[in-house]
Amino acid sequence: MENQMFWLQGDQNIHPILRGRRNADAVVVGGGFAGLNIALWLCRAGLRVILLEAETLGSGASSRCLGKVSLLGGVSYSHLERRHGREVAAAYGISQQNAFTAVRELAAQPGAQCGWLEEDDHLTAMSAEEERLFEEQQAMERAGVAARLERATQSPMPADCTLTMRDMALVHPMRYLRWLVLQGEKLGLKIFEHSRVIAMETNLALTERGSVLAPYIVVATGYPVVNTPGWYFLRLIQKQGWLMPLGGSAPFSGMYGDWHGRYVLRRLGKSMLMQVNGGRVGEKLLFDPAEHYKTHYAPYLDNAPATQLYGGIDTYSADGLPYIGPYGAKTPNMFVACGFGGRGIIG
Repeated sequence: MENQMFWLQGDQNIHPILRGRRNADAVVVGGGFAGLNIALWLCRAGLRVILLEAETLGSGASSRCLGKVSLLGGVSYSHLERRHGREVAAAYGISQQNAFTAVRELAAQPGAQCGWLEEDDHLTAMSAEEERLFEEQQAMERAGVAARLERATQSPMPADCTLTMRDMALVHPMRYLRWLVLQGEKLGLKIFEHSRVIAMETNLALTERGSVLAPYIVVATGYPVVNTPGWYFLRLIQKQGWLMPLGGSAPFSGMYGDWHGRYVLRRLGKSMLMQVNGGRVGEKLLFDPAEHYKTHYAPYLDNAPATQLYGGIDTYSADGLPYIGPYGAKTPNMFVACGFGGRGIIG
């Protein structure tokens, strides 16, 4: 099983290691989609921003994702309604639509070359599960997000119905990430790689070789780097997933995933890219992902071979909503952004 980064191929920029003491208006910890988006918007607000990445930019979940940019991400709006009420679900819908628009505008700028490709996104189910899709479609409609329940499906996998969102998109994750870097650096963003934050104080982020003094600290790592305050390690769930480039030609258009969250399938050029999801990190692995693909999915895709396997981890919050806001009640200058549940491109 490979633990390499699928999208990290070709021209990577190299950023220095933080050495010595620096000052900024804000320091962002984490160089994935969340951290770079936050850093860019802080720069746009006129702040002097320093971003610290423990390894290289995008080396975590960002380089092992499907590149899917969509408002359809599993049975979530109906869950939010039941747990938090319609007002929270509607607010979430607005935030998701705003995020999608922001990503689309960034990716469409001249020179971006992010591989933006609009595709329909389909959430599939069997007839016995159609009621779940109907509940989700109704909850999305109440939240102001338009999706369509269809009983005729072009899914390559067994499915009797789909919940479809038109004009969603695919993007090349690392090209988009590099575009965020370029836009941020034009506004003065300073980036340091191989600069793991080992401790944080009220307004100080410390690495092994340096530190940044700043009035504001934003932690945007996949898993928060300090336990207190917040105790996020008790409130987050990490799940395994595997990215599989597939040989052969794609016998479909659009994106498909089942409502159980077991897989997501997309085109990649003329071929295919699939994500197969597993259980929690630390639990016994119930199946071999390569064999699982061959047995359960390959027969429906003309037995297209999985040419490689890239393991990754996604972090989920306890209630389905990302943790975005103050790190803790007693740290008004420290903020957190995590628990995106595999939806880090638009959060």
